[in-house]
Amino acid sequence: MTAESIANSTAGVYINKELKRCDKSSLEDLKRRGRSTVLFTFPDMKQGAKTSLVLKDPKTASSVRTVFLPDTVSNALQDMKDTQESDKELLGTAYADYNMVLAHQDGRPYEEHQIADKLRKLIQENNLPRVVFHSLRHCSTTVKLQISGGNIKAVQGDTGHAQARMVTDLYAHTNTEDRRRLAQRMEQDFFQSSKQPATDDKAPADETTEALRLLQENPDMAKLIIAALGRSSSN
Repeated sequence: MTAESIANSTAGVYINKELKRCDKSSLEDLKRRGRSTVLFTFPDMKQGAKTSLVLKDPKTASSVRTVFLPDTVSNALQDMKDTQESDKELLGTAYADYNMVLAHQDGRPYEEHQIADKLRKLIQENNLPRVVFHSLRHCSTTVKLQISGGNIKAVQGDTGHAQARMVTDLYAHTNTEDRRRLAQRMEQDFFQSSKQPATDDKAPADETTEALRLLQENPDMAKLIIAALGRSSSN
């Protein structure tokens, strides 16, 4: 991410690894079987630790992706990067530079439970609804689906879901408000517009409006058409 990419709205983050705390015995077993995906192991904070904090390959190939960022997010990350550079200069060799996007003041990465603790504190101090950190991912996916008009593939590219079905299942129960507004638009733009009286200075009604008028004047015909459509869809 550069100043130029932020300026032209092409800034993004490339996700190709994940941070995970793993049981050491499990890691050793994976190594023996030649299935280790660990890219880096962080030094233990205390002696005799039974777990290790590691950077490893993502679970699935679809998890490797570039996520494009809104300018607000890009600028916030740039501010954080500037703060990290100040910390490095201040701490010198005491700063453990692991090239992390999010890090403690000494450079060590934030772990999942530490981020969860900060979120709980934020919720308590501001009297917010109780949610877990993963809820933010759910919220982001929901908003992107609504803003994009249900562009499943675009949103799937951001979330890293292996199957589009996982996104469509989410969209199925998050777009109720969109469907309600769609019904309003149908009423305003289709049904109500067809009821407007024609004037001499306007062109004759188009075929759709005329067909709607005929159906409104002949309810029995409408019933027959609906019945025929129902039989057709069941065949």
